[in-house]
Amino acid sequence: MTDRCILYDVAERIGTITLNRPEQHNAVNYELAESLREAMLRADADESVRVIVLTGAGKSFCVGADISAIQAAAGAAPPQARSLASLKWPLDSAIRHDFQGTHTYFPMIGKPIICMINGATAGLGLVYAAFCDIRFSADDSVFAAAFVRRGLAAEWGSAWILPKLMGHAHATEFLLSGRKIKAPEARELGLINRSIPREDLREATYAYARDIATNCAPVALRLQKRQIWESHFQTLGESNMMFKEFTQIVLATEDVREATSSFIEKRTPNFKGR
Repeated sequence: MTDRCILYDVAERIGTITLNRPEQHNAVNYELAESLREAMLRADADESVRVIVLTGAGKSFCVGADISAIQAAAGAAPPQARSLASLKWPLDSAIRHDFQGTHTYFPMIGKPIICMINGATAGLGLVYAAFCDIRFSADDSVFAAAFVRRGLAAEWGSAWILPKLMGHAHATEFLLSGRKIKAPEARELGLINRSIPREDLREATYAYARDIATNCAPVALRLQKRQIWESHFQTLGESNMMFKEFTQIVLATEDVREATSSFIEKRTPNFKGR
């Protein structure tokens, strides 16, 4: 991340990853996409991090792919420009292949990812936000899935994830119109969890993240996140089998005993992540 298109910071067990191309409204080029994945993997492996916050520098969260990346994909860019479609990651056979996509790998990150949406969110930026686990947005943020207005197919799993967040009818209307919506409507439609006055966004997001980092057992967090994402591919019976398997794992941890003790003693838990 030497080009600093991504910023990485850790405080109070929260890892903050910031898209850092504010003059380009955090438009995604090859380097930013590559560095974002590196930062996510770094946060996942960082024992001092229990929750990840993803946000953007400046006035926008992310307005989508950089025009040079789009031109590269269409064969109309200078030779040095690299297409986002040319990104390839090594595959891990222990992880569901669906969760290792070029830009849709957030479900394989074992820690909760909160998207703090600080402004305009469109295209690939919308995909990044949608594949986070939780979305808090400034109430004046604007969202767009304008692929159809750019002559493009719905990008990178957006046609898969948006119906799961918004429901089929709302997602279909949103995608096929390509229209813009503001945060309060996005909240009503299920696209985001909270629409918050801009001046309160950071405080509310980090208060929520601190609560998770302090009061939720890390092993249980990792396993529950996996349960949630795997459920999209499971029957009820398969979901229950995973629950039974994971119950044996958590019952063997120190943290499950600490959770019980701290509850009885009415104190803040001191989870170790083991």
